[in-house]
Amino acid sequence: MVRARHVVLGVGMYAAGVGIAVLLRPGMSTPSVGDESAVSAEERAKAFTTRAGEYDAHVARSERFLGIDSLRRRLVRHTHAATNVIEIAAGSGRNAAWYRSSTEEPHQLITWVDTSAEMLSLAQTQATNRGLHVNTKVADAEDLAPFPDDCFDVVLDTFGLCSVSDPQGVLREMKRICAPGGQILLLEHGRATCSPNGSDSWWPPRALLLVMNRVLDFGAQQHALKWGCWWNRDIHRAIKDANMQVKRYETHHIGTTHFVILEP
Repeated sequence: MVRARHVVLGVGMYAAGVGIAVLLRPGMSTPSVGDESAVSAEERAKAFTTRAGEYDAHVARSERFLGIDSLRRRLVRHTHAATNVIEIAAGSGRNAAWYRSSTEEPHQLITWVDTSAEMLSLAQTQATNRGLHVNTKVADAEDLAPFPDDCFDVVLDTFGLCSVSDPQGVLREMKRICAPGGQILLLEHGRATCSPNGSDSWWPPRALLLVMNRVLDFGAQQHALKWGCWWNRDIHRAIKDANMQVKRYETHHIGTTHFVILEP
């Protein structure tokens, strides 16, 4: 007898196939890649601020299901031996759980910056609950003038390049404030690509990357209006153009999640 769950799975796969066919239909209108004029920076900033209170609840379950928590933990682990750490676009402090407490690392200085005071207020609560002594500062990641050159051992950003107006400018600032021999740690979502390291160049297949990018493009404007982020940005190209040494570059979730370790 055919089980109900098999019927549901079959119908779901059929619906997904129809949806993909519609998205890939010749002449189907999708936003132009790189054209972000439909949603202003002010509209995105407003969305980010007004949804601060519901952000964690919205993403927590999906991040656990997709293994994002594990990727965050792996990335933040690289801060444990550092003396002076800054996290750009720290948001609500979702990485707090993966830092070592101030009792374990009493000499470590941690700074979190974000454009949203509302988000930083949530982040400070997270830090306090985790036993972290963190300096928070409202600052624009595209202009980190309050911080001198070469002043941090580790510069960290998770899912921030999608939310700024000038990702290249942010990467330049991250490079500027990172000390020689330091590390720039990135976990980002964006256009699907194979791992530039080449270790898994056979996956995902090019056709699947095309489908994923069409899906991202199709929903990009609505997502930017709702959550203040452009999820279809070409993260790989932005990092390549930043002219930094790539120590590790992994992609996950059909090439749409980018796990990157750089040196300035």
